[in-house]
Amino acid sequence: MNRFLRRLVTGAFFLCLVCRPACAGDEDVADLLKQGNELFRAGQFGDAEAAYQKALARDAASGEAVLRLGEIALLSNRLGEAERHLTKAIDLLAADPRPKLLLAEAFYRQDRFKNAAALFRAGDKGAIADKLESFGEKVPYQIQDGQDTTRVKFVQTDPLPIVRARINGSEEVLFLIDTGAAELILDPEFAESVGAVRFGSTTGTFAGGKQAPVQHARVQTS
Repeated sequence: MNRFLRRLVTGAFFLCLVCRPACAGDEDVADLLKQGNELFRAGQFGDAEAAYQKALARDAASGEAVLRLGEIALLSNRLGEAERHLTKAIDLLAADPRPKLLLAEAFYRQDRFKNAAALFRAGDKGAIADKLESFGEKVPYQIQDGQDTTRVKFVQTDPLPIVRARINGSEEVLFLIDTGAAELILDPEFAESVGAVRFGSTTGTFAGGKQAPVQHARVQTS
């Protein structure tokens, strides 16, 4: 083999050494994201998180990996971590509404209503934004009986716990305690009778993926 040919072959081999890891790395990130998404859908959040972390280690600008890490942190109620990831995801996925709405939920859970309202409004969730903005500077969920401990008696505990409560000074009514409900949920007619202030509706997703309109409202006391 003459000297020129040896140089040509050596140069081609060097080019392959430089190029192959980059190409393989891109494929690995896509594979890791696919693997993470499958695990996420299966509810295996710990394994999904590990896959997304590996994808992010290979590509620090992977908005999808950062978004999913923020979503898993939010589902785990690690709110500070969720806020950090989702803020970064907003920068990486500027046109995607998902990180904004998830960050709004993280703020919502911390009673940071003003921050949450701005993001809900940006995500076309005006009814929720109006509800949260209506609080102004007031602090929600304040217990005003002056006691260090408050005890609520169960009317029954099976199949779901039931308690008695008053809404805006109403007569006592029965309420179910259900961990699947994030907030106080009232029957529309009852809400009307106690003067709940309404702000519009959104579509809620319930058991079995069923959807129905949900009114957003606010009550003074419960």
